[in-house]
Amino acid sequence: MNSKYNRRRAFGVALAVAVLCIVAYRLGSERPHVSDEAIQPSPPDSQADAWSDPRAFFAVVPPAQQQERLAEESPLPALPPATVPFALQLPTLISRADRGDAVSSCRLAVGTSRCAEHLQNKAFVDQRLSSLNSIAGSRSETVWVESLARMQESLAESEAFCAGFTADTSIDVDSFLSRAALTPQQKTVLATRLSGGQTRRLQPNFDASRAADYVLPQFISENMVDFLKAGYAARQPLALENLILVHAPSTWIDTQGPMVRLPDQYRFLAYAKLYERLFGAAALGPQVGRIMDAVLKSTPRTALQRLDAEVESEAQRWAKALGASGLPPGQVLSIPPEPTNPIAACGE
Repeated sequence: MNSKYNRRRAFGVALAVAVLCIVAYRLGSERPHVSDEAIQPSPPDSQADAWSDPRAFFAVVPPAQQQERLAEESPLPALPPATVPFALQLPTLISRADRGDAVSSCRLAVGTSRCAEHLQNKAFVDQRLSSLNSIAGSRSETVWVESLARMQESLAESEAFCAGFTADTSIDVDSFLSRAALTPQQKTVLATRLSGGQTRRLQPNFDASRAADYVLPQFISENMVDFLKAGYAARQPLALENLILVHAPSTWIDTQGPMVRLPDQYRFLAYAKLYERLFGAAALGPQVGRIMDAVLKSTPRTALQRLDAEVESEAQRWAKALGASGLPPGQVLSIPPEPTNPIAACGE
C-alpha cells in the first residue's frame, strides 16, 4: 500500500516538474532575441560629459577668440579719453573689460595702481607737513622740505587724474587681464609700469615710490618675463631696457619696485650691448656700464667676437623696425618718447 502511494507521489512530482519546464521554455521562446552587439551602454548625455570633465562647465574662452566674440556681440561703449579723471572712466572701463577688451583691462591695471599710490603719497605728505614744526631748525629740516617739495610736485601731476578715486575702490585686475587678448605694446606697458604709473627705466628720473606695500598683480607676476619677450619681439625699446634689468647679474641696478630677477651674464651682456649699439652708451647709464665692465672681464674673446656680430645684425633689424633705413657705424637712434599720461600707452 505504501509502495503504491510513494510511486504515485513520485509520478506526480515528476509530472509537475515537466509541466513547469514546458511553461518556462514557451515563455523563453516568446521573448525577443537580443544579440550581444545590442548590449552596449547608452552614450552619456552632455550633462554627464560636463561632470566627468569639470573644465567643460567652467570653460574660459581662449584670448585669441575674445576679440572675435566681441565683434559678434553688441558694440562696446565708447572708450573715454585717457585724460578724463580715472574715477569717471571706471564704469565704462569695467563694462568693456568684462567683455574682454584689452585696452580697458590695461587701463584698469595701470590706473588703479597709480591712483592707489596717489592716495598713499598724499597721506604721507600730509603727515610729514604736520610734523615739520617738530624738526624746525634741525639739520633734517632742509632734507624734509626738499623731499616734500618733490613729492608735492609729483602729487600735482596725478591730482586731476585721480580726483574722485577712493581707498575703498576694489577692482579685480587679475580677472580682467587674464581674459584679455593683450597686444605686445600693452604687455610691455604692464611689465614695465611701477605702482605710481611711472615707467621702470635704466635711468629713472623720479623719486623712489613711497608705496612700499604695493603688491604686483598675480597675472603680471606670472607673465612678466613672457610679456617682456613679446615686447622685445615687437621691437619695444622699453622691453629691451627691462630685459637688461631682469638679467643683470648684480644688485648695482635699482629695479625701483618688484620685478622678476633672473641673473644671466650672457643675456645681460647681449641685451646691454644691443641697447648701447642702438641708443648709445650714455643711454645705458653708469650703473649698467659698471656691470658690463665686470662681465666683459670674464667673457672669452671668441665668445665676445661672436656676440658682437650677432648684436650688429640684430641692431640693423631693430633700426628698420623703428623706422630707420639702417644704422651706419657710429650712428645711434633717439629713444622714442613715452606718453606723459600712463594709461595712454594702453591704447585708444
